[in-house]
Amino acid sequence: GGINIGDEYTNKKKVFGYWHDAGIMIEGEAVWSFTALFLENWIYSTKKEEKIENYHIKHSVHGNYQYIPFGDIPVDKSLTARSIYLHLINDAKKSIYITAPYLILDTEISSALKLAAASGVDVNIIIPAIPDKRLVYMVSESYVQELIPYGVKIYKFSPGFIHSKMIICDEKVAMIGTSNLDFRSLYMHLENNLWLNDPNTIKDMSKYFKETLNYSKQITKEAIKKRNIIYRVFQAVLRTFSPLL
Repeated sequence: GGINIGDEYTNKKKVFGYWHDAGIMIEGEAVWSFTALFLENWIYSTKKEEKIENYHIKHSVHGNYQYIPFGDIPVDKSLTARSIYLHLINDAKKSIYITAPYLILDTEISSALKLAAASGVDVNIIIPAIPDKRLVYMVSESYVQELIPYGVKIYKFSPGFIHSKMIICDEKVAMIGTSNLDFRSLYMHLENNLWLNDPNTIKDMSKYFKETLNYSKQITKEAIKKRNIIYRVFQAVLRTFSPLL
């Protein structure tokens, strides 16, 4: 999930209002993928050779559903999380639920969300109401005003900052992890995520999303139109820096 280490991330200190996050615990053979990912990054960082297989504790596999962990290492530039985001959005038939602390989209992901909504898919995105980075937030809002006319429903989490990073499609398949929907995360950062299709877990994730929606306010076309021209010009200038954000 997206949970950081610090008092403000457990709401002991409320720097950005209520900090709302989500994580998932996995057990069994799927854990090995994360272990191997950590060790690969450890070896790259320390320059010390390790036999990764020495740390592999094998588990029997139960059930008919899949949990597939994946992540980035410095020598891998495959952009896996971005590809999976795109696949999930393009493959959705009924609904897409997304929670995203930042919404700075490349052209392909933006077009996929617009096309999904215009095609009748119920696309819902929750973003923070209180920003942790003001300028980044302004850029995110520029993408919000671009998506809404196509039928994408976007909500602000009223109590504060939503930091969970998840996507649920048709309540049948999902991804959760550390990847934000922005350029830095999808193109430059080293992230880790989990793809899954277990209906029981996805039911819990959908419940989390819908409960969060109860504390969120939908952004309307009217609210966007009320933004003054100076604010919009400043947004347009900031947006030119999107690939760096």
